[in-house]
Amino acid sequence: VCRYIRREIRHLKQDDLDRYFAAVRTVYETSREEGKLLYSENYQDAGHFINYHTWMAGSKGCDHLHDGMGFLTGHNAITNEFEQNLQRIDPTVSVPYWDYTIEMHTVRNQNKNFDVFYKSPIFQDGWFGPMGDNKNSYQVGSGWAANIRLDPASLDLKSADVKVTNAY
Repeated sequence: VCRYIRREIRHLKQDDLDRYFAAVRTVYETSREEGKLLYSENYQDAGHFINYHTWMAGSKGCDHLHDGMGFLTGHNAITNEFEQNLQRIDPTVSVPYWDYTIEMHTVRNQNKNFDVFYKSPIFQDGWFGPMGDNKNSYQVGSGWAANIRLDPASLDLKSADVKVTNAY
């Protein structure tokens, strides 16, 4: 029996953080077909998760992932599926959580200056990279997540699979 423990991302050892980021990058860089050959028949690429999240959250009629109880149940379900996918790549990985209330506490203590939120390790080059701004279309420009493909069209999604178009 193996039990995985989800830790707050700041509490991961560097090796655990590096393995997590490597597995996530693999999901973004490895097609569904190639991943099925390398990791398992159940492997899914990033396009699957982008489409799933957009479909569940992007409907005009109802946001099933963020409104009401959908956040607690829907996000847990997609996180669990994503974590199982990462474990096909590296069985030692679990998805960490981010306790953003730590940043918000700092914002409150700094006279509600929201700029301190983005000084978090989360938004530094060693982690996800700094938030973009209007000049670069709010794209992460450096750090771990720079240049990751986020457009579902670049992830070999069939148009029939794309149920909702994300306005962004």
